[in-house]
Amino acid sequence: MDTRAKLIPASKLPSHLGTHGTRQNIYIIFIEFDSEQTSTIISYLRNNHFAPRGKNIETMQELHEALTERSWDIIICKSQQSSFDPFLMTKELVSHEKDIPVIQLYEELTIDDPALALKNNIQAALAINDKPLLLLHITREYAQLELRRKARYLEQQLEESHNRCKLLMDHSSLAIAFIQEQKIIYLNNAFSQLFDYQVSTLLLNKSVLTLVASQERNGLSQILS
Repeated sequence: MDTRAKLIPASKLPSHLGTHGTRQNIYIIFIEFDSEQTSTIISYLRNNHFAPRGKNIETMQELHEALTERSWDIIICKSQQSSFDPFLMTKELVSHEKDIPVIQLYEELTIDDPALALKNNIQAALAINDKPLLLLHITREYAQLELRRKARYLEQQLEESHNRCKLLMDHSSLAIAFIQEQKIIYLNNAFSQLFDYQVSTLLLNKSVLTLVASQERNGLSQILS
């Protein structure tokens, strides 16, 4: 049966599985696998605390289309057997800033294949029949991917918080300035107007000591030091 461009749904899942907790949803792209091979991997993951959904593709065009559909967690491909080039695929992922771990499966894994895979941004090269090792790598790559996603989310939240704070300071009626090594590195309009400056940028990177009377500079310098 042709499974290209078809999602393979997970079965209904229990909410708890003993000491391992709930199953983890994971979305996988399979490249150049037949339906039997895909189903075998899906079933193995399902029996090991994952709730997998997979999509089989055969061409780079299908990969591009799949990447626009949703966020994917893992790509599993084979060694190059046809016109589909896994190493070219990883370059495409990097160029499009797609953070998706790639695992490559070999019918006959040679001693040089793992190093070659790593050199081409593939996270692991494994024997296709070594399901326990595949599970370990999927578990590890998925966990690390989740950590990176959380880090990016926190960075985004931090940036948004910074922008909101700056917007509030920019429009505050209170005079606000940031001083670093006695130089003004930020000031709002209220601070400029306090010292009768119409243009805030005229004070940027200038010494704050120039804004006070000469007899007060020594005391201010000690406070800032």
